[in-house]
Amino acid sequence: MSSGWINIWLGHPEVAVEQLSRAKRLDPVEIIFFSAEAHAFFFLDRYEEALDQAQHLLQSDPDSHAGLRIGAATAAFAGRVDVAHQFAARLQAVDPAFCISRLREYLGPYQRPDLDGLTGPLYERLLGRQVPGLGIITTAVGVLIVGTVATNVIGKRILQRADSSLLRVPVFRTIYAPVKQLVVAFSPDNESGFKRVVMVEDARRGYVLGFLTREFTIDRGQGPETLLAVYVPTNHLYLGDIVVCEPGRVSYPDVSVEDGIKIFLTGGMALPPKVRI
Repeated sequence: MSSGWINIWLGHPEVAVEQLSRAKRLDPVEIIFFSAEAHAFFFLDRYEEALDQAQHLLQSDPDSHAGLRIGAATAAFAGRVDVAHQFAARLQAVDPAFCISRLREYLGPYQRPDLDGLTGPLYERLLGRQVPGLGIITTAVGVLIVGTVATNVIGKRILQRADSSLLRVPVFRTIYAPVKQLVVAFSPDNESGFKRVVMVEDARRGYVLGFLTREFTIDRGQGPETLLAVYVPTNHLYLGDIVVCEPGRVSYPDVSVEDGIKIFLTGGMALPPKVRI
């Protein structure tokens, strides 16, 4: 589901439609699928299908802000002006303060940051006029400078000291430490990250794709036994289950960690047509 929304806002609605279709078969009653599919169809110019999904959403949730917005936009692009007016009227009734100028407020995490707005007022005071694009250039230069500093010896020491300082903050360290470890895990070059992509044989689900994270031993009184810890993403890449199993249940496909991450982010569409084990 999450990968469907991600592909919508990355500009790949055709991929999103396929992912949402598969996810919907697993949970056909989840009304949020209607909203996601309506947006995907809208960006594919399939307005009638988008309008149908918006109407399904509004049948389950008549006051859905997202359903009314996408319904009004879809109906307008489909040339059904009367229907668009009906959606707009209902939207105005649900949210009297809503207007086109406030649309950015409803885009949530999907809105693009106004980089010019960060430094624009400063340049306007210095130069006496507004220069479009100067904020983006400033941000790019700033990122380049930070990257350059972070890769040299002095920058690395500064980052290490800042990192150790954060790990000493009593409450913050309980959140920062595991989040940092999770982020590091997605670096294929890091020794403490994911070791490799594996397939775990599951009696209920068949083969399950995951990442080998640790090999360890346990002793139950009959000598040490080797076990493997495998991270299996579920809802999306950053949430999953830890499967502990014997090495005999694990197969090692010829797939790199980087390709494995792509497979999960694309809902399996990045899987090669032939995988060797």
